[in-house]
Amino acid sequence: NENQMVTLVNNTTDKFDPEHESVLFDQIPVRMPRGPVFILLNKPRNVLSALKLDPTSMRKLDKDADLNWVSILQTLSEVPSPEISQFVTRTGSSEFEVDASKRPLFLVGRLDVDTQGLILFTNDGFLSSAMTQPVFKVCKEYIALIIGTRLPRFIDQFGVEHCVKLESGVVLGCGNIAQPKYVQVLSSKEARHQLGASYESFVNKLEFDLECYQFVKIGLTQGKYREVRRMIRKLGFYVSRLARLSLGAGIRDSELQIGHARFLSDTEVSRLYSQILPHALPTDVIYDFRTESWISPIE
Repeated sequence: NENQMVTLVNNTTDKFDPEHESVLFDQIPVRMPRGPVFILLNKPRNVLSALKLDPTSMRKLDKDADLNWVSILQTLSEVPSPEISQFVTRTGSSEFEVDASKRPLFLVGRLDVDTQGLILFTNDGFLSSAMTQPVFKVCKEYIALIIGTRLPRFIDQFGVEHCVKLESGVVLGCGNIAQPKYVQVLSSKEARHQLGASYESFVNKLEFDLECYQFVKIGLTQGKYREVRRMIRKLGFYVSRLARLSLGAGIRDSELQIGHARFLSDTEVSRLYSQILPHALPTDVIYDFRTESWISPIE
């Protein structure tokens, strides 16, 4: 803009207001952090967790006539909270994108289109990457509703021996080994308590009576393609429903309704950093939004 004032800065300690001023290096705008954003969404089933819909994924989903899917950005745009829905803009009849005039957002990991549960949006690139890498030891918790694959469906029961076998590690194929941190069979009462506000949607429209199924809780520090479903199938059971209960570091919310979202509290963000930073490498460069400075995990 020709009416804007331009100031040449030689001192790197000079301060400016990123909300009202811009920084250019060799005439190229420099994107600066504009404060932390941590949005927790309780994703419904049939929602594709991808910020951009690639053609391959769309063709694959469109082949399933029974799957009436929507994008996760559309879901975020429809949450009953204007402070959160403002981060998404509609660009077409069924197309949505992150509003570039607000803050850039990363999607922390993914959930399969037929999996419900907690998923995180943030503008913290380091945290987004760290939470999806096993080296940072972030244990995410899932609950699966399973049923035996032999007929009659209720003849096989998932027991302690199956939990032990999974915790010891199972080969998924191509040398990939799935080894949950813990596996636990839950009663219906325990599962209802764990799922909270998500319980009714979790058990809705089952193929068989609920009594034919079992609830299993699983903790994972890694994320492979459809890992929970594949490891359960290895033991002769089928995962009918799957939900993520926790993102690790105590980030859970059984009261958050399906399709609703909220910002993480300062306490929750601090717990995430406290879990991740001890496992960071000296070469990791991290922007600490709390102190508004770049830090190294090891001085």
